[in-house]
Amino acid sequence: MTRSNRSPTQKRLSITVVNLPELLKTEFRPGQTVAVVVAVKVQGLSKYEIEASWDREVFELVGDTKREFRLHRTSAIRQKSVWQIRVLRRQRGAYSVFQFWVRGNGITQAASLTLRTTGQNNDDAQPQ
Repeated sequence: MTRSNRSPTQKRLSITVVNLPELLKTEFRPGQTVAVVVAVKVQGLSKYEIEASWDREVFELVGDTKREFRLHRTSAIRQKSVWQIRVLRRQRGAYSVFQFWVRGNGITQAASLTLRTTGQNNDDAQPQ
């Protein structure tokens, strides 16, 4: 009789902004909507959630701030989700950070996205 010592499935969770290179080289204007594609690689988890955080004076998220995902398999899987961000106004320093947090079974990973905003800020308006 042969016995195999099967170890429990290893639990892994990672997050990546798929379209990061094109987002980093673009300047976004107030009123413009940006699509951010986030990929999560999961192994050994039955569910996870992604939560976004950002400067609410500069950006507005179209849709839910937190999204929950359920999986039906324990093997490694990569899932993508699209997040739409609307630029409200230009940040004083021309850059603003948008963060994504993925959590599952006590594991937390984050991805940060620095977006460059352009256009006139109300604080920068010159008196005429």
